[in-house]
Amino acid sequence: VQDLPKRIGRAVLSISQAGYNTIAETISLRTPMLLVPFETESEDEQLRRAMAVERAGFGVVLREADLTATTFAEAVERARRLRPDSPPPRTDGAQRGARRIMEWLAR
Repeated sequence: VQDLPKRIGRAVLSISQAGYNTIAETISLRTPMLLVPFETESEDEQLRRAMAVERAGFGVVLREADLTATTFAEAVERARRLRPDSPPPRTDGAQRGARRIMEWLAR
């Protein structure tokens, strides 16, 4: 989808697995999220990211192991009531880091 950020910005709710790019774009657009992260015994990156988003008030986490029609409907309703009002976390770390490195090298 070429205009995904525009679509996310117009959405009432974003439902995704908690991939980094989707999370960053959705937080910056202040669209509430329902996150069903991919996780295995050895891979919990999306779960950790989703939990941080939930703690910040930008989303609701529903673990795949808990996913039923009822828990999904309940999570959708909880997520739709979210009104993210805190400033979104910064997502420009690579650019800021590169700028600082260049400043350091210029000394």
